[in-house]
Amino acid sequence: MKKKILTLLALVLVVATLLVGCQPAYSVSNPDNATDIVTSNGGSVVKHGDYVYFINGTTSYEKHSGKNVYGNVLKGGVMRYKLQNGAIVDGSLELVVPKQVLDSSKTPGIFVYGSKLYYVTPAEIVDKEGYIQEEYLEFCEVGVDGTGNRVIKTLDANTISYVFGKTAFMYLKDKVLYSVSYATGVETEVDKDVVSAIFPTNYTYDPTKTGISSDDCVYYTKANADEVVYSYNEIYLTTVDGSYKAQIAGKDSFTTTSDYTKMYTYTLLKYEGGQLYYTKSYSASSAQAVGTFVLDMTAYAYDETKDITWIATNETKLSIETYTQVNAISGGRYIYVADSKTKLRNADGSVELLFDKAVTVVGESNNTLYYDNGSAKLYKYVLTGVDGPAEKLNIKEDSVTTWLSYEFIDGTIYYVNAFNAQNYLHKYDIVAGEDMFIGKRTDIDIASDVAILIDALPKVDALVEDDEEAIVEAQTAYDALSPAQKALVNNYSILEELQTALAELKD
Repeated sequence: MKKKILTLLALVLVVATLLVGCQPAYSVSNPDNATDIVTSNGGSVVKHGDYVYFINGTTSYEKHSGKNVYGNVLKGGVMRYKLQNGAIVDGSLELVVPKQVLDSSKTPGIFVYGSKLYYVTPAEIVDKEGYIQEEYLEFCEVGVDGTGNRVIKTLDANTISYVFGKTAFMYLKDKVLYSVSYATGVETEVDKDVVSAIFPTNYTYDPTKTGISSDDCVYYTKANADEVVYSYNEIYLTTVDGSYKAQIAGKDSFTTTSDYTKMYTYTLLKYEGGQLYYTKSYSASSAQAVGTFVLDMTAYAYDETKDITWIATNETKLSIETYTQVNAISGGRYIYVADSKTKLRNADGSVELLFDKAVTVVGESNNTLYYDNGSAKLYKYVLTGVDGPAEKLNIKEDSVTTWLSYEFIDGTIYYVNAFNAQNYLHKYDIVAGEDMFIGKRTDIDIASDVAILIDALPKVDALVEDDEEAIVEAQTAYDALSPAQKALVNNYSILEELQTALAELKD
């Protein structure tokens, strides 16, 4: 019986794959230039030359068959607009990927390499009751002009860590790192017994550069081969395609003693801008150096024929404190969180307490820190001392950070706005202080705005003449809808009853 079930599942997978080839042709105008520089790769917003690609709002992880059919999706798909002199070109907004993007954990985002865009989407694999088996995830490739959409591989996991590279994508599952080739779809085991991994995202990609750079790598830790006897772990890196793998730090990197029970245990924090951040613990002796460190990965030569030789001067000790978050800002400074407090480390090593709580750093510009204060609200803080004011940014509603992270690109903060629980992307210009909705809303969400206006009106038995203005506002909003949108306003009869009651009240 079990064999029959597996055979049936395999058949479903084959059918799903064949359906991909039957997807309708889809394209947008003015293809991107394959040599354009990419900014914020792997984010919910990616700038590619003069174009900005973004995820058009977030929606629930669809489980019912038929809701995530390619060509029928607007909300949760990928859109783009064109920039000219920093402004959005009128009429340039286009839907590039008409399919729900992201997995159930909503991270990471979309990637662009050359003329291709990469994303993940819930697979349209269904059980006998017609419900999507949400543990399946499709890794997809499409042209930046919307043509040639295809599934590279379908995996039976939807919350795995992964990253798209130039020629392959990599993911971590059950302590094993796998690489999957775009060209062949062949999966290769790169390393096993992996404890944790850092998958670089939000970096700048220049397609004109050749060779391996630190941005092309995945960083990970694994227990040493003699973990039963010796208590330490090791840091490795590998290219996303798995063609190059090397140890960065191990038992010979930091000591000349033969007592390897006194080696470090590393905890990776993040990789950003060519820098690898981590903490070190040294349980054998509290007198030994512990704390938070940063390793300059740009100082190493990445030669596929050679291993990496540890260079002690490439490592900087930031603090004896154990950081839980760290962000490099201008002037050789760092914003970090330790002991649930947010602090500023100056270039000279001095430390200032900024906030007596942990905050999420969005970015820094012109000595002003932009951050989320922990309650999904954007604030800014002038870094002139601990007495500076924390001023809430001029945005209309609270933002949403539990689904998509903030993006900070060229003086613009992109964030998900929770207005009416619709969760679409907005952009905030920090210079002009202007907030703008970007993207395109669905008919259901547009109609729901009117339904909310109607729901907010008083009951018929509580109606007074002063309510006329609100009733007129609701009717005007309804009149502005298209016929399809009007059909989705399921409480319009309430508005009609109120209008009748108001007319009687005025007579």
